Amino acid sequence: MPTSDHILESLSTGVIALDNDLRLTAINAAAQNLLQISDARSLGLSAQELLPRSQEWISAIRQAQTDSMPVTRRNLVLVLPNHQEMHVDLFIAPLFPEQGGPGLLVELQTVDRLLRISREESILNAQETTRAVIRGLAHEIKNPLGGVRGAAQLLERELPEERLNEYTGIIIQEADRLRDLVDPRRAGEAPALSQVTKNPQALNLHKLS
Repeated sequence: MPTSDHILESLSTGVIALDNDLRLTAINAAAQNLLQISDARSLGLSAQELLPRSQEWISAIRQAQTDSMPVTRRNLVLVLPNHQEMHVDLFIAPLFPEQGGPGLLVELQTVDRLLRISREESILNAQETTRAVIRGLAHEIKNPLGGVRGAAQLLERELPEERLNEYTGIIIQEADRLRDLVDPRRAGEAPALSQVTKNPQALNLHKLS
């Protein structure tokens, strides 16, 4: 049969036992990994000495001891000995309070991974929203660009002097450039119609067949 020590060591939740003076009497492997401290260095320390920069941790432990009632803190920030911050769910329970028990049992469960997943989901949602906005803007931009381009082509046919076609050609060329900016799928396609019509000598009909 597994002993209580074996069961504690197999838990993924950090477990710490404190005596009535709030000094560590036991700490399992998960808690050692979480707090980045060995049992050889931590046993006998007070809760204050274990995490001296985590005032909310001390406050919760003292409340559980004074009230002889369980105390829970969600997303509590612990400042580790190496100054690294860690978010944990903290559960503190008096041991046999009706008998004036030997102290407190403290459970620590890290929530950093859950927070990271939540942040990543928020980033993905924000990116999807941004893409939707950009698609909407692209659609709204392409519609008037098509009108500008078509009007320039009609104007080009009505100009009295061929040299003036240079100006309508610039309008058409810039409209095509803006269209390609908002529609990357068109990148790499055949030259725009305006480029072909401006250079009829470069068009080889045999290559199109």
